[in-house]
Amino acid sequence: MIYDDNFSMRKLADSAGVSVVTAYSLFGSRQNIVASVFEKDLDEFSHELSDRGGDAIERMFSVLPIAGERFQSDPDYFRSMLKTISGGDSALTDLFMLPRMGTWRSLLEDARAEGMLSASANVEALAKAIIHFTVGLFQEWRHGRASVEQMCLEGNYVLALLLVPITAPARSSQLYATSQRLADKLSRSHS
Repeated sequence: MIYDDNFSMRKLADSAGVSVVTAYSLFGSRQNIVASVFEKDLDEFSHELSDRGGDAIERMFSVLPIAGERFQSDPDYFRSMLKTISGGDSALTDLFMLPRMGTWRSLLEDARAEGMLSASANVEALAKAIIHFTVGLFQEWRHGRASVEQMCLEGNYVLALLLVPITAPARSSQLYATSQRLADKLSRSHS
């Protein structure tokens, strides 16, 4: 039912063969149902990210490829999900954004604990900036203005540029090289 723009508690109750009162008593609200879907999606994503292994910065660069693989596995579902968070219901947007910002915060804190991120870096501000630009990329994909490959290239390019000045020197030079490699790929893809 997440694909249906007209999703309602009444439709859910009718589909399940129960009364609307029962649907509300079980789920509370439409937002709670959507929140459960968002939570399930994030749990699956988190397991995939954990399975990739690597250090915190390597995991950061896996976020968009994993999201892209998931988008390609069920594009209608993910376009519907992304439409839901941009539909003007700030409670639903927060239910999507805040836990995902927490994922970025954890990755950044892990990078700091692993000695790769400067102690002076503002993890909260970075996590917020990263989630906003990644969701912007997701919306570009949703509207057909970017392929999954383009989304990943652009996102990881920006991520590398964000991290270069706040990472340990050895890692900073690697990230700079990564940004240059991604810039070259982006130039070729725009030609």
